[in-house]
Amino acid sequence: MYNVDMPDRLPLPSLVPYLPILNKLAPSRFSPTDNLRTLFDNLMVEEWNITGDFNGYYKACAPVSCTYTSVQRLNIIALVTTIVGLIGGLTVSLRLLIRLAIRVIPMIIAQWQNQHVVADHPEIIRRT
Repeated sequence: MYNVDMPDRLPLPSLVPYLPILNKLAPSRFSPTDNLRTLFDNLMVEEWNITGDFNGYYKACAPVSCTYTSVQRLNIIALVTTIVGLIGGLTVSLRLLIRLAIRVIPMIIAQWQNQHVVADHPEIIRRT
């Protein structure tokens, strides 16, 4: 596969852990002539061992409920957007309420004044 002396000749620092030489006799689905692209296309996995038994896990564990939590950091953009949206919504709603109040309050005051005038002078009321 490669020259056994080559790792000894490389100027590797002493902090690099010892890597054992590959065993040519170990069974592999890859041949020694396969290129790196072939290895990476197969994720360098010799064999997939999928032995998940979730039904058995839930029977043995018998959880009452399954929940998860997601911890997130404060996103400053989302915070600023929310505050701007709240201010915009309050501005629009207050504009509508003030316009309504400007139209309704004088009508209420006029009606209240008319009731007091009529109550003070009942002879003004004409019946037809």
